Amino acid sequence: CNDWLVQKSTAIGMLGDYLFRFFFPAQMSYDYSFPQIPCLNLSSPTFLIAFFVLLLLLILAIKWFYSKPLASFGILFFFSTIFLTSNVFFIIGATMADRFMFTPIFGLIITGSYLLFEKAKMLQKFNALSRINLLLVFFVLLFFGFSIKHIGSWKNNETLFTSHVKNVPNSARAQFNYGTLLMQAGISGQKDSLPKAIKHLQIARNLDPKDQGNLINLGSSYYHLGDYRSSANTFIKVLNEKQDEDIYLNLADAYYKLEMLDSAAFLYQNALKKGIWHPNTHNLYGELFFRKGDFKTAERIFKSGIDKQANNVELWLNYGASLASQEKYNPAIIAFRKAYEIDPKYNQALFFIAKSYLSLGETSLAQQYQGLYMTSENNKKGNFSK
Repeated sequence: CNDWLVQKSTAIGMLGDYLFRFFFPAQMSYDYSFPQIPCLNLSSPTFLIAFFVLLLLLILAIKWFYSKPLASFGILFFFSTIFLTSNVFFIIGATMADRFMFTPIFGLIITGSYLLFEKAKMLQKFNALSRINLLLVFFVLLFFGFSIKHIGSWKNNETLFTSHVKNVPNSARAQFNYGTLLMQAGISGQKDSLPKAIKHLQIARNLDPKDQGNLINLGSSYYHLGDYRSSANTFIKVLNEKQDEDIYLNLADAYYKLEMLDSAAFLYQNALKKGIWHPNTHNLYGELFFRKGDFKTAERIFKSGIDKQANNVELWLNYGASLASQEKYNPAIIAFRKAYEIDPKYNQALFFIAKSYLSLGETSLAQQYQGLYMTSENNKKGNFSK
């Protein structure tokens, strides 16, 4: 809300929303950020209702200052604490959050409890106290149910983002967080999560076109889904808005998958000159030269990556392959052994060792490692069948 008067009207409308949620704590969320809460003006019904309700509370606080001091104190306590985070007097950098009511709500509870007990005392002569008690029990159980349902969603980020995105469909941040959660699940192997991630990240992008994070994660989701063209186009959009070397590397990965090898090589080279790299940068960059038959340059790039990531198995395997392709079998064997030592799940290292020994004429050692490779393969198949 750019206009000062609109911003203040919206802040007062949010105060009314806080009061509404006190009486009906449903559809609550960890986030109400832009544009979940629409901007209000002086003629907006939400603003008018909130303004007159808040004005009524202030009038009651003044009226009851001496006759009902406890009720008056509760109302004044609510106003004095909620205004600190209300955005009415100064902007705090956040819109609305249920946690901002943790302290002010005590004022409303004090006032409500006082009035309820006062009312119950007046009704005793009508023998209606039991009805009041039953009504109180009903509301306590009702709000307890709301609380239990709400608390369950805070178990972890997955439950929080999944349940709350339905409550605030117009919150760009809630859509982004849920989309990112789905993207991470897709990268971890749940490929059916990626189309859903793209859907929610696109919603977040439409809600807040200025947030680059939406586009970046959208590009990554396309990439891991295998839609490399859309991924590249998305990263180009990001770079058109702001230059970022990390995004250039993401674009290079997409170009590599699209077989635009020269463009990918150019971007990898520029990034590495600036000391910027991702875990897979040296692997993909080196593979570009390996595929061209330039094994020496590939060897140099893989070795440079190993110097930075000594426990990267794929780098050791690729390094060994580049050495073996130049008939440097002994150092290649050392590289393959290192890869297998780091992670025995990469049992293809045993196969490459066997091939290297065979090239050296060491038949017995080649057969030995070939046997180890076949045994590990059979074990993998057996574990898979179980």
